Amino acid sequence: MPAGSPAYTKRSMVMKKTVLTLLAISLISLSSHAFATNYYVSTSGNDSNPGTTNSPWRTIQKAANKMVAGDTVAVYAGTYAESISETTSGTSANRIVYTTTGGPVYIDKFSITGAHVTVDGFTIQNKSGVGWDGLFFLNNDYIILQNCIVRNSSGGSGAITVYTSADHCIVDHCEVDNWSRDGAYSVFVSGTYNTISNNTFHGSTGSDVIQAFGDHHTISGNYCYDWYQPAAS
Repeated sequence: MPAGSPAYTKRSMVMKKTVLTLLAISLISLSSHAFATNYYVSTSGNDSNPGTTNSPWRTIQKAANKMVAGDTVAVYAGTYAESISETTSGTSANRIVYTTTGGPVYIDKFSITGAHVTVDGFTIQNKSGVGWDGLFFLNNDYIILQNCIVRNSSGGSGAITVYTSADHCIVDHCEVDNWSRDGAYSVFVSGTYNTISNNTFHGSTGSDVIQAFGDHHTISGNYCYDWYQPAAS
């Protein structure tokens, strides 16, 4: 086909358009990963900082307000007297991740109502009069709660509550130690297709270790000991 002919020109234009379309798709795909950011929080930080490793934020809630899909925050060891609320959603390919580093991280409460969020390694202890939603509250889809601890606390319905809008969530390798209140339970799970696995429950009082509603849940590999229900008065 001779160069310059109408058919050649049309074919060339189609090829250029195809290349540009593929390039645009590639750039969109890359952009979803290229701008994922790692943030840091420290008890010596300041929320006016940029949240970098050398200039961390002071509060975890600052991270919750800032992070978008694909972002991760590492929280340095220490006590953070705050209740965190995460309302932003990640995606299946770009989760929002909270993790800890350098030792135990103590907080007051963690409420997660965004989807595709991972919370890993936090401890809540010495809380009383906890509300119906517990101390770790999961109420959206594809949330992962792992390696977290509730210790020496009381009240609420479940120390860990996987609520009615939560589907396909995972609570794994968590621990509930000395959670007490007659009629309360270590884990309350509702929704559908949630997994409660490899957790440890001990030294507690209440009506149930795990109370499950909804359907198609997987409850496996959990270990319970020293759990008792007070005798009726």
